Amino acid sequence: MGAGMSGSGDENSPDVAFIRVITGDVNMAGTSGYIYLTIYDDYRMSSEEYTLKARFESGGTDQFKVRGMQDLRKLKKISLRINSDKDWFVERIDIRRGGIEHDYVFPAMRWVTRQRPLTLVEYDCTLPQDDKERNERIGYLIHNRTKYGWMESQKGLPKHVDILPVDQQFGKQYVASLITEKMKLIAETKIIGASLSMRGFTDFKSLSTLFSLSFTPPMCVDEWQKDAWFGNQRIAGVNPILIERVNVIPKNFKVNDELMAPLLHGATISDLIYKKQLYMVDLSILDGIKAKEGSTMCSPYALFKVDMRSGVLLPIAIQLFATQPDDGKPNPVFLPSDPEYTWLSAKIWFNNAEACCHQSLTHLALSHFIGETIAVSVQRHLSPSHPIHRLLSPHFLYLMAVNARARENLLIEGGFIDNVTTMGIVGFRELVKKRMKTWKFDRDWMLPANIDRRGVDDPYALPEYPFRDDALILWRTIEEYCKDIIYAFYDHPDSLKNDLEIQSWASGLTALDAGNLRGIPGRGSFKTNQQLIDVATAIIFNMSVGHSVANLAQYDQYAHPLNYPTLLTGRPPSTKDELSEEDVMGYLPPLPVILETMTVTRVLSARGTNALGYFEVDYLLGADASSTVFKFRKNLRKNEEEILQNNQTRKYSYTYLFPSNIPNAISV
Repeated sequence: MGAGMSGSGDENSPDVAFIRVITGDVNMAGTSGYIYLTIYDDYRMSSEEYTLKARFESGGTDQFKVRGMQDLRKLKKISLRINSDKDWFVERIDIRRGGIEHDYVFPAMRWVTRQRPLTLVEYDCTLPQDDKERNERIGYLIHNRTKYGWMESQKGLPKHVDILPVDQQFGKQYVASLITEKMKLIAETKIIGASLSMRGFTDFKSLSTLFSLSFTPPMCVDEWQKDAWFGNQRIAGVNPILIERVNVIPKNFKVNDELMAPLLHGATISDLIYKKQLYMVDLSILDGIKAKEGSTMCSPYALFKVDMRSGVLLPIAIQLFATQPDDGKPNPVFLPSDPEYTWLSAKIWFNNAEACCHQSLTHLALSHFIGETIAVSVQRHLSPSHPIHRLLSPHFLYLMAVNARARENLLIEGGFIDNVTTMGIVGFRELVKKRMKTWKFDRDWMLPANIDRRGVDDPYALPEYPFRDDALILWRTIEEYCKDIIYAFYDHPDSLKNDLEIQSWASGLTALDAGNLRGIPGRGSFKTNQQLIDVATAIIFNMSVGHSVANLAQYDQYAHPLNYPTLLTGRPPSTKDELSEEDVMGYLPPLPVILETMTVTRVLSARGTNALGYFEVDYLLGADASSTVFKFRKNLRKNEEEILQNNQTRKYSYTYLFPSNIPNAISV
């Protein structure tokens, strides 16, 4: 029987049903073939098979009115099939009975093919042991394990999908908005480049011309030379996860009481360690990482002290190399009491080293790449009907597409990382491999454990730490959200043990020939709900909040070429001899590098998806799930008010973790 929207005003007749078909906004989702729909009630009675004909375009909605529903009671499930060789990606089917103010919702979020028809129950969110269409579910996962194959670009790098599936590619609307923004910024860059190429930079003041034409001034523009700003970068910059309380000074860091006496006002290093007033950033992981020709890769230490009167974190010592430089030059410890531009140079070269760690590790490897490893594992082991699949999926939106584009354009010889960073693409890969040897999920991705491990959990010892204070608020809210969902489905001790999909996923995350991630709670099998809650919380947090920390402030940090430089030329100071402003300006890279950095970080600092909790697609539906999502959003609004209040007393505002600014997913 055909179906359409024409009728005779009998919308309240029990014989009539109104069907809304939503095709997913994914690449090649549409089909022009016939769709065949059968509707079943809770007494196993079925309608006739309705024939639905429309264009079914990607991202589109088509509506139909059908008859012959009078014998059906409460609707229970539907079945779909197509007769076309063109596969169809269906997002959702909504059905409303005549005279009934209730939509029966059948979310799908998967492909229907001629060979693989689809059966959906209302809200379609069930554990595998409770699913009556188990064989269909198993068949879908078998197919997905072929579709989502593993690839390791180089041994030691996080694994990713081998070939990007079409449904993971960018949607049309997203591509259009991204291209518009990129073309606008490229045009602005050309204008600035043409203007500046004839003038160049002569002193610090001349750098402000970068922001006089089109690019907006970054937050650092008037602050970048100040020690208080340098300290703030460790606790509220793009990489605030490195600062740690000092328990022992590393043996290669040549600070001592005699050297530091003028800065410690009668105290000793041991005194300050005991009082929890000394903090450090250790970038010795960069030791042995080669720089590109014409530059130098530092492997520095920086020591900080809390000013107990103001609570401000201030730098008191910087050593630029963890071991003796290869050229045999001195390796002094620089102090704030050194000549002004010599101390400033030490801070700039330290920030260059940390910027390399930020881009390669915090931003790309430990957010983008590990996130993709987990996302691929979800697709291989959890059916789209699984509640954990539905819980996590909004936070993987476009991740694989973004990473594929990065591998093709940014992470190649002559790409962005190679062009604008001191370490280049070879150093990038070596650094990521080095860090992955020590990375652990439960130590590095679970925020409370990470903060505790670094010894920065005490707000009395370290009163000003915006990242810690705001991120923990959001962690607790995400954890409560995950707990509500997980306990709703795993309401019996055997529910988790008997869930073969979730146990397969746990194994797939850790297996050497699969995800190969270390430190996953349960070590290959989930034994308690809390282990699953911890994993889900950490995934959602790092795909949204964690990535926002590393991403949204990029323009504010990188736009000024001496604030947090990705590339410096020449060599850092090897003595405490007095330097000049001209000497510092000599570290600047060529203008094209500066403009490319500004353009890319401006694009990356934008929010690419909806705000956290306001999902592009509603995966969790039904009264109970919808109320949990509503509660999540309500809590996030409260969090925003609390974080706004936190900012009232801060020296520098920290707005990147306002929930309204945080994207659901890594989408740029």
